[in-house]
Amino acid sequence: MPIDVTWLLGGFALAGQRSATLGPTPLVAAIAIAWCLRARPRAVLAAAIVGALAWAGAARALRGYEREHATARDAIGAPARCELTARVVRSPTLKREVTSFDVLVERASCDHGRVLDGARARLVSDALWVTRGDQLELVADLAPIELSRNPDVDARPSRARRASVLSGRALDVRPRARGGGPSAWIDRARAHVRGRITATYPARSAPLARALVLGEEDLSTEEDDAWKLSGLSHLLAVSGSHLACVVATFVALLATATRSSERLARRGDPARWAAAAGVPLAFVYADFAGASGSARRAAWMLAAMLGARALGRRPDVHRALGLSVLAAAALDPLAAFDV
Repeated sequence: MPIDVTWLLGGFALAGQRSATLGPTPLVAAIAIAWCLRARPRAVLAAAIVGALAWAGAARALRGYEREHATARDAIGAPARCELTARVVRSPTLKREVTSFDVLVERASCDHGRVLDGARARLVSDALWVTRGDQLELVADLAPIELSRNPDVDARPSRARRASVLSGRALDVRPRARGGGPSAWIDRARAHVRGRITATYPARSAPLARALVLGEEDLSTEEDDAWKLSGLSHLLAVSGSHLACVVATFVALLATATRSSERLARRGDPARWAAAAGVPLAFVYADFAGASGSARRAAWMLAAMLGARALGRRPDVHRALGLSVLAAAALDPLAAFDV
């Protein structure tokens, strides 16, 4: 049975990205495995080219982040208190009663040193109401993010994926203009659900509910260790099972409702219309559930399955998985570093 080319392309793309920190070993290993599995030579060649491009893209992303980090570190110097005008660019999350979010600095004034316009900062605050797109006026204590690099732990990829070069605590947060559009609406829906969970769940169960629904990791050390020991901690990461429960249920209900309408049923197969409606919903729900790497991968896989059904094609699980990995690598040059 020939290997599907989407598997080769996706796998080689991830191997190429890993090669940015580990050298050529992952890419060479991928070529050897594909050859042993008797993949078609042309497919192996195409996948190797994709892997080499992914290697170059990941290395370029790491170098770019290191330059931005060095520039921001040299500008601000030691930790400083700054007055900022900034825009929220990352969905806020709650952990240990503290909100964490990323901002893009538009203007800054510090007691010493300076923060460059356009620098990205990761902040913690007591403000639970912020959403993506909000224009804020802040007073914050800022310092450069530490960028450790040693043979055992290389922090550069995870730092580069988040893109923030500064971090600190926002002491005063005031809204200048509230954000609009789908991202802000999703964040407001997250805040509403988070508030209802906090208000209605027992204190011990609320972190577990937030992990399952919003993708927020806020379990106590004891509970986290218990889930790991049970071997079920993967269930807390929003991924395929979560999207299947929500999106597939919606698609099934919509198809049933469409069949009951003679007018809509005349215009085409209700199952295909419902599947088409489920494609954007998969990405919306993945964003609502925290937009983790596993959630985005599951959204792309589900979108491929529903897209095939909407086009009247027969869905293929293995090809959908390959396409989801390939899409993740194409959109994120450092996707391979998201466990």
